[in-house]
Amino acid sequence: MKRIQFKIILFTLFILTSSLLYSDNAKIKYFQVEDCYSYQIRLLNLALDKTRIEYGDAEAVPVNTKIPEERGLQLLEKGKSVM
Repeated sequence: MKRIQFKIILFTLFILTSSLLYSDNAKIKYFQVEDCYSYQIRLLNLALDKTRIEYGDAEAVPVNTKIPEERGLQLLEKGKSVM
């Protein structure tokens, strides 16, 4: 369970940092929209708020397509966007 949470947080931070490097008004897409991920989503929004001055505006946007966690990790490893 801890390993899965670590992967999710790592995935989120990777998306956050890579997206902020390419745009002043980045949209950070995430696919973990179930209630069990509410902490990670709040953490993502907090990170976006805390880094707004240094990196510019960014918005966390949920992806409505169901993507299994393993598929999301594969997309991350290949450097592809979730959607």
